[in-house]
Amino acid sequence: MHLAVALNFTQKEGVSLPDEIDLLPPGQTVAGIDGRSWKNPGNDKIIDFFKSRGTQLPVDINHSTEIKAHSGDPSPAQGWITDIYESGGGLKGKVAWNASAESEVGGGRYKYISPAFVYDKQGIIRGIKSAGLVNHPNLSELAALNSESSGLDEGGSMKKIAEALGLPEDATEDQILTAMNAMKEKNKVALNMADYIPRADYQLALNRAETAEQKLKTREEEEFKTALNSELDKGVESGKIAPASRSFYEKTVTTAEGLEEFKKFVDGAPTVVATNNENLDKKPSGDQVALNAEEEALAVQLGYSKEEAIKVFRS
Repeated sequence: MHLAVALNFTQKEGVSLPDEIDLLPPGQTVAGIDGRSWKNPGNDKIIDFFKSRGTQLPVDINHSTEIKAHSGDPSPAQGWITDIYESGGGLKGKVAWNASAESEVGGGRYKYISPAFVYDKQGIIRGIKSAGLVNHPNLSELAALNSESSGLDEGGSMKKIAEALGLPEDATEDQILTAMNAMKEKNKVALNMADYIPRADYQLALNRAETAEQKLKTREEEEFKTALNSELDKGVESGKIAPASRSFYEKTVTTAEGLEEFKKFVDGAPTVVATNNENLDKKPSGDQVALNAEEEALAVQLGYSKEEAIKVFRS
């Protein structure tokens, strides 16, 4: 059962902001409301990560440091985590608040803390990167600072995803996917997207974008195959490559760069095969099994012996 303890700070004379905040709950597993979970390798390792970097960690609003800063948008800190330490099995941070935090936190505009942490491919947390003031936390075990936001419909959620990623609200699914992947690869930070949108809407957007990406990949493969066949036809028709060599080139030219090299090779190659249809249809007999000049040159480049090359080109 998840419990959240509300501290409910109010703006009264003599009442100050909390000088410490919860960063991670006790236990080896850190579970989010959105269904994701991570492993705590030990509070001492996370503390060592903080000390090794030698910098204070920002406390911002809605993870602006992790989202807006990368696109050059303002991401002001409301305070700075100057130290982290173990307490009751969990991790806490000592905070030096800025003057603006008096209205944001003390005034009750934001109630919860949501940590953003670095983790690896196995889901093991490596360290804390920042913390955000939010109204819809993903880690409900952490103590509250001081109203929950309402849900969004599907269209509103899509716009919210784009906004959170620093994209225009009419951004396409491909653009959203590209921005998500760039963020993930650059920082590998758990941004707790449940702070912004319902999990189901986030997954729906991701699935749509992945489908669009697969369709684009299939179209590119088909276009490459069409272009390669066109160049092979030209090479055969011009007598620059032997018909028997066509399947060899079709198997070895597999990239756009390779196709460009093949075009250059054909352009500079001499005519080695008769170009009239009657002669092209005839199969070599007797000593005509020998390699032509083009095939001999290619065999040398590929490191084939004469016998090996004959098997490849004549099979």
